[in-house]
Amino acid sequence: MKSLHANLVVAKNDLDSASAWLVLLDVVVNSSTTLYLTPNPASVSFDSQTYSPFALALAPVSSDSRGGLPDVEVTVQNVTQAISGYVEANDMRGQRVRLRVVHSDNLADPTRTAFDESYEITEIFVTEQAVSFRLGHLRLLEQRFPARRFLRDNCQWVYKDSSCGYAGALATCDKILEGTNGCRAHGNQARFGGFPGMPSVAGRFT
Repeated sequence: MKSLHANLVVAKNDLDSASAWLVLLDVVVNSSTTLYLTPNPASVSFDSQTYSPFALALAPVSSDSRGGLPDVEVTVQNVTQAISGYVEANDMRGQRVRLRVVHSDNLADPTRTAFDESYEITEIFVTEQAVSFRLGHLRLLEQRFPARRFLRDNCQWVYKDSSCGYAGALATCDKILEGTNGCRAHGNQARFGGFPGMPSVAGRFT
């Protein structure tokens, strides 16, 4: 069971609040397209992404006594045929979906989530009115362990995301420490996502 941040515990126990719990979905369509959706009536900005309002229904998510999580079903409206268009143009089975529950008073800190789980799409059901995705858990034997790669010269962060932390005017970064468009040139070397202290490849064998 996930331990809630103290602010979220206060929000959970507040019986007279104008704030709300928000569901956020990151749905990978293909290698270049991800849908960021929320059933909230207004857009939600969280973790450097804007989640667009979309009519969707999420089946109850629960865990058993051993912490196991069953499959989840998400149903998205398809009146405009936008979602079925993505399904028809892409084989979305096996693609990843990230489900998070956050609180509207704690959107500035991406670590403050009440629920944060990743799934893969196992089944898709399409009608004229809706598209339903059955979400199962990622196959562990197909995952990279450890999840992060330890690279000496290259930054692992997505440019300008919460881990990178750069919020300046420069539009691009070479994701290296040095150089005219590197992390140091951005004045952001303290957040460099590589490990320059690691020996070079040549250094390991000499």
